[in-house]
Amino acid sequence: MVLGWIGAGLTLPYYGAEVFGLHAIAAQAVQDGSPALLELTDVVRYQPAAVTMFGLGLVLLAAAVALVAVVLGRSRLRPRWVGVPLAVGFVLFIPQFFASPALRILHGALVAVGAIMVAVVLWRAPST
Repeated sequence: MVLGWIGAGLTLPYYGAEVFGLHAIAAQAVQDGSPALLELTDVVRYQPAAVTMFGLGLVLLAAAVALVAVVLGRSRLRPRWVGVPLAVGFVLFIPQFFASPALRILHGALVAVGAIMVAVVLWRAPST
């Protein structure tokens, strides 16, 4: 759980910079009629500290979800492999950034299906 918290905490600033920083750059480019400002997007996205925090956060999130898959596999829940698709999706999070749009969509579907599978199994599990 702690790995997940730290991982999420390290990834959120990067997503915030993309959402708010890139929006501000794009809005200014439209207002000024200057597409040259859009060259700043790579400066925001690939700033070394930001990319390092983001990558480390994704690695920690993948480790956390892999540990969840192990715990689910060792539990009394069935099927024992229920956490594997979600863990695979999180392990492939960084590589999917370098894939084609179609593979990125498939990756998103894998994560969604994995999360739904875990949710359904946990929902149906008897409470103790």
